[in-house]
Amino acid sequence: MDISYLLWLQQIRLAMGPAAEKFFLGVSKIPGSPLTILIPAFLYWCLDKRSGLFVMFNFSAGRMLNQLVKNTVCCYRPWIRDARVVPAKDALAEATGYSFPSGHTQITTAIYGSLAWLYHRKSRLLAVICVILPLLVAFSRNYLGCHTPQDVLMSLGESVFVLWFSAHFFEWMEKKADRAGMLLVAGLALIALFMIYITCKPYPMDYQNGLLLVNPIDMEVDCYDSAGYLSALLIGWYIEHRFIKFGTDCSRMEKAVRMLIGFICLEIDNELLIPFAQSGLNERWGAFAKGFLLYIFMVLVIPALFRFIRIPDKKLFF
Repeated sequence: MDISYLLWLQQIRLAMGPAAEKFFLGVSKIPGSPLTILIPAFLYWCLDKRSGLFVMFNFSAGRMLNQLVKNTVCCYRPWIRDARVVPAKDALAEATGYSFPSGHTQITTAIYGSLAWLYHRKSRLLAVICVILPLLVAFSRNYLGCHTPQDVLMSLGESVFVLWFSAHFFEWMEKKADRAGMLLVAGLALIALFMIYITCKPYPMDYQNGLLLVNPIDMEVDCYDSAGYLSALLIGWYIEHRFIKFGTDCSRMEKAVRMLIGFICLEIDNELLIPFAQSGLNERWGAFAKGFLLYIFMVLVIPALFRFIRIPDKKLFF
């Protein structure tokens, strides 16, 4: 039934031509856009620290859960299961590894679903847009032939579950100040177990035309990357909460300066520090370092710099 649905969409894609295909290729790139970093960074640094943490937690925890399911089920892509499925050529570069569940759908739901959850009472229009985007991305993955309906539906379901869990978890965390330490220890222990499981479990070693269909190392690299994000979030969250304690109650001018400084620091981190750290590590730990350094800068290092910045509002024009 799922393959029949993809073949039906494939006929529509071929009939609609390249314009529609390019549109859905663009939609499919939403989770890889800079907004995946810009949105939580802006919220955390300038608007509402709790909301920024909420978005980052949904992204990193949801991504790790998605990778756990993906590497446990080890489901091949639709065109491997049935040669009649021919995915869009330009979508193949981002359609690597196992198929179930969809990573693109999970990332989009985590970021924009968090915004819908947080701000649906303040702006219904924003909430509607933020609900439509994950559904569009999910459909685009089917339309392009990269995922089955089960792949995207599972991803939507687990992402909504993580959103629900996060909302209640944050409320539980805020009832007692000493629960931050408990979160750090329990969270890092779960991440360690996740990494041990992913590294030690057996993987299918199926070949097609002499080529390994999915390299387990590549799948482990994705898992280590997700573990790096969540580890940095938990450590940075705890240290910032205990020692930095920056706030977002500042002038508009200061918010603008924060964004400028923040993105300069992230660019330095991305272009210099991460490649330097990765140069001495294997693929798995290099991926872990990438996720860890990005989020530790966002959550801890850059906010520590904000403690030295106090700028009153000033008129730019007289």
